[in-house]
Amino acid sequence: MEQLKDIKALVEIPDNSLFYLVSIGILLLTFIGIFIVKKIKNKKVSPEKIALNKLQNINYNNSKEFAYNFSLYGKSLITKVNESDFFEIESELEKYKYKKQVDKLDKDLLIKIKEFINA
Repeated sequence: MEQLKDIKALVEIPDNSLFYLVSIGILLLTFIGIFIVKKIKNKKVSPEKIALNKLQNINYNNSKEFAYNFSLYGKSLITKVNESDFFEIESELEKYKYKKQVDKLDKDLLIKIKEFINA
């Protein structure tokens, strides 16, 4: 029996896998969060694009509503080049505002408005 050796006690092996798993998870969530924030920032639509879209979809048949909406959204599209055109169109649209009954828009005015919007 002297040849038999006694069984040694269990040796504790350090296990850091939970630390590594949590660290990788935090890194992945951080990168995903940064990616989502960048996508959201790039997806924001400028006020000029919104105004242009609204102007292109305005109903030309209701001249009173059109006059108010053009004055509201057209201001966002003013540049140094077309500033005088906008104020000229807006002054011509004054006769379609502030009245209960208004006529349809003039054809010449409609042409100017469409040129301003498409410019």
